[in-house]
Amino acid sequence: MHIAFILSSLRLSGGVILVVELANRLVTHGHTVTLVTPRQTIDAEIQRKLQPAITVLESHAGLPAGFNLFGLAYLVASLAWRAPAGAVIVATHTPTTLPVLLSSWLKRQKRLWLLMDYPEMFRTRPVEQFLLKHAPRWFSAIVAISEPLAAEIQPRARGQVALLRPGLGLTVEYEAQSGQTAPSDAPRILYVGDDRPRKGLNEFLQAMQAVQAIHPDARAVIVCKNPCHIDCEINHELHLRPNDADLAKLYRACDLFVSTSWGEGLGYPALQAMAFGKPVVATDSGGVHDYAEHGINALIVPAQNAEAVANAVLHLLEDAALRARLLASGQQTAVAYDWDKAAATFESVLNELTQASSR
Repeated sequence: MHIAFILSSLRLSGGVILVVELANRLVTHGHTVTLVTPRQTIDAEIQRKLQPAITVLESHAGLPAGFNLFGLAYLVASLAWRAPAGAVIVATHTPTTLPVLLSSWLKRQKRLWLLMDYPEMFRTRPVEQFLLKHAPRWFSAIVAISEPLAAEIQPRARGQVALLRPGLGLTVEYEAQSGQTAPSDAPRILYVGDDRPRKGLNEFLQAMQAVQAIHPDARAVIVCKNPCHIDCEINHELHLRPNDADLAKLYRACDLFVSTSWGEGLGYPALQAMAFGKPVVATDSGGVHDYAEHGINALIVPAQNAEAVANAVLHLLEDAALRARLLASGQQTAVAYDWDKAAATFESVLNELTQASSR
């Protein structure tokens, strides 16, 4: 089977890593896979993660600067034109639904949407809001990466909506986890994200100011994929785009993990922290409910509420029994998230889609 994924870029993000992991397994299973991306949006580090058998095609158009209607229309047409004729064409981001629809009409392809998006992503972008609301009815099948996304999209879909739980994105040796529950004298509190407002970095920094007022030796460990400006006086260290091995070390070395996103399709970092045996504080960001249960394997607090985040962190620093319960349950939860199982689910939907078209 020939599968073509249309991407908004091949730059580092959870969604791109998900596509890469699926594509690598699909070619291993004998499928032909093509990734189509706008011109000059290929990250060399991401490309090195791809199996050699995967074809990467750049459209003639690049990403337009700002909201340029002509530039966006040209990009849609260019992506659709570059997409090869094949059995299935896959949208991977809400803006890519348009080139997928155009390509499928021109080349008689079956349409599938690998749904990872959530409304918070498009708060100030009305075109994407419209597509996220209305495009589901135009797809033969939708594969959502979390139960909250699947439940939210189901009423607007005409075709099948399947649930795919992705892998962790990092290699975790569960047996190697120490299971320690006591924080160090200088607890390290980890944040992984970037400085886009919806990722909640400002709320994390505000929360850490409150935490450090009571625990002066507490240290904020901040991981960003792009340069971040830390606009406050807190005890912190900043790690810019660590590789997988270094990121794993940061997870292992932290005492607590905090996710402050306003919205997520799933939310990889909190799940990764669970896998490494770390207690988690997470905001109520939607997709996190696919794996997080308040008081069972995480503490869930309201989004955009730095005071609630700080109180949850302080609670965990002071309650050893709660830390032990969360980290044990968190690791049990994370084991269920496996790339091979995810690829098998995706392949099953592909087979159903192509078999239905042949009947």
